[in-house]
Amino acid sequence: MSSVTANRLKKGMLIKMGNDLLRVFDTHHLTQGNKRAHMQAKMRDIRTGRIVDHKFRAEDDVERAHLEEHEMQFLYKDGDQYHFMNTETYEQIHLTPEELGDAVGYLLPETKINVEFYEEKPMGVNLPVTVDLKVTETVPGIKPAIDNRYSDEEIVSHSSMKIASTNVRTSRELLERVKPETEVVGIDEGQFFDVELPAVCNTLADLGKRVIVAGLDQDYLGKPFEPMPQLLAIAEYITKTLAICMVCGGPANHTQRLVQSSERVLVGASGAYEARCRKCFDPTLAG
Repeated sequence: MSSVTANRLKKGMLIKMGNDLLRVFDTHHLTQGNKRAHMQAKMRDIRTGRIVDHKFRAEDDVERAHLEEHEMQFLYKDGDQYHFMNTETYEQIHLTPEELGDAVGYLLPETKINVEFYEEKPMGVNLPVTVDLKVTETVPGIKPAIDNRYSDEEIVSHSSMKIASTNVRTSRELLERVKPETEVVGIDEGQFFDVELPAVCNTLADLGKRVIVAGLDQDYLGKPFEPMPQLLAIAEYITKTLAICMVCGGPANHTQRLVQSSERVLVGASGAYEARCRKCFDPTLAG
């Protein structure tokens, strides 16, 4: 039996629950404070078409359906059908976006890919480890001008991943920078913005735009980091992610300041902060 832990469930996966064969079409991580993490999954029964909504514990083992794989070549897309050809028999099949799941965005014409079959019926694909793609369009990124740790013109992660961004000095400036045709706005380091950020985000949302804000909800003392609490209160959807404690390896929800400073806002690159769990976090280290 092949299995996968629930926290690794992905859109498009085919799993078995009892005698039911289910296709995952949506997942959402749930973490409530110090409670055990869960994975909420929405699935469709392959045989009956009924929708199944199930909450797994993150560590649950979920049985994957036993699938056979055949190498096929992706030919073309025709409406909602994606056509593939067996490279040995030249037999052609088609799959729907629902069956392909997240793989839809990675299919290139003439790419050879393993197609998964269950009881001789095509069910999905197994993507190669790497796919070469060119980014032609991205969500406009916005960050506070104070955050110039790695770049003045890009949002840069600690692992050096980059995305072009626009710097603003005030929350109100966001309303001037976002174009009328923009559909999605990404805001980084929300905790470094002024108190008007929640009102500005509400204005953008009322204009029909999807607003995504990333930021720390606690400061170096472990206290609520405004304006993030206010944003959490008005947000329709909240995803709280945990890092790994650099001391014990457990789930970390605190940011440990490693340098001496009593300033609440202290922008620091690697070496100035590290992730800590509740037990290992010590706010007195910053002096």
